[in-house]
Amino acid sequence: GYFIFMSNPQHISASLLTKTQRSTTDAEVLVSKVLIIDQDAQDNFSLCKALSENHYDFCCTSSLEKAFQALVTYQPDVILLNIADIGPFTLDICHQIICQGSTRAIPLIMISRSQNSRDKAKAFEVGCADHISKPFEITELLMRLNNQLTFQATHKQVDRLNKELEQRVLEHTLQLQTVHQRLKASEERLE
Repeated sequence: GYFIFMSNPQHISASLLTKTQRSTTDAEVLVSKVLIIDQDAQDNFSLCKALSENHYDFCCTSSLEKAFQALVTYQPDVILLNIADIGPFTLDICHQIICQGSTRAIPLIMISRSQNSRDKAKAFEVGCADHISKPFEITELLMRLNNQLTFQATHKQVDRLNKELEQRVLEHTLQLQTVHQRLKASEERLE
């Protein structure tokens, strides 16, 4: 199974869930949600403790099946894949997560014992946003996590602004077409 920890003081709990839905009001502060796919339980406690102390909501699972369910039900802002070593199986997992349409935009940070630069390069080639080598410092992990979340938020803001700009251009184009049609009709009446 997997559990979800929500840092909202009114909802502090860790419980087994099969589905979760969050509703937010305008007054509620949005908290970043982290999915931890933990294939190396040795670091589980320190990861969970650091995330809860820094007010992240997180969902943790060691089951790949539950991880794919959590991608849909929990809708994380970032994914931490905690593994022992980088290998073909792990790279395939990353590829499956990153290539799904609904999860393509979610940054995946791989945490592994690998010190081999070729293994790390393979992780980036399949689409990992970042790699952290073990043993890791919690401060570094939190900074890299924050960097990915900041980058993602900036990317979303740029997308939103582009859509607004496209909408404004469309509106202005329609206005110009209307004015042009009116002018053309006026010219035809004058002739």
